[in-house]
Amino acid sequence: MIREVSEQYDIDKVYADKAHDNKRSFQLLDNLNIEPAINIKRNASIKTKGCPLRRDEVLLIKKLGYERYKQVKDMGRRWIAEIVFSSLKRILGEDLLSRKFKAQKIEAGLKVMLYNKFMSF
Repeated sequence: MIREVSEQYDIDKVYADKAHDNKRSFQLLDNLNIEPAINIKRNASIKTKGCPLRRDEVLLIKKLGYERYKQVKDMGRRWIAEIVFSSLKRILGEDLLSRKFKAQKIEAGLKVMLYNKFMSF
């Protein structure tokens, strides 16, 4: 999704939870020159082979401490997106009826537009 969105928009920073603390995510962000704001697992090692961006983030955590790192990265902003996703799912359901991925993207987009219309009243 990040790769696809980055083709149309400039992305400065990506906020993500610990599920995205992996080599693949950090390499993608590094290739696209996007700053990561990813919750990194507390026991993370600086010996991340082939992923210098993640290593730099782990070193920054070790230097600043986890709480200060979260402040520097402005990690508190991720909850805003979580609230929107939660309310969207609560109002319109979290399931998609479409089977094909292209149709699922269209269906999800329509759900977001409908949600936005609901919120504008």
